[in-house]
Amino acid sequence: MKTAATVQKKRSRRSLSKTDRFTLATFVGIPTLLQIILLWVPAVVTIILSFTYWHSPEGYSMGRNSELQKYFLQQPTLLSGA
Repeated sequence: MKTAATVQKKRSRRSLSKTDRFTLATFVGIPTLLQIILLWVPAVVTIILSFTYWHSPEGYSMGRNSELQKYFLQQPTLLSGA
């Protein structure tokens, strides 16, 4: 005689239904995708662009020690009292 304690129902490998798996994938996938697009892509692009030199449409170089930077550094500011 088999009692309730000795009878074990065989469980399938997947205990979640298709609807549950779809819902779980949606709830995990959409926030992950948004985080990658809105956070990590701009961060990586910013790091890559930080190693480049930018030339403005007028042709002024904005690289290190450019003439335009030297010009702006020589101008008086409101805090300098000049």
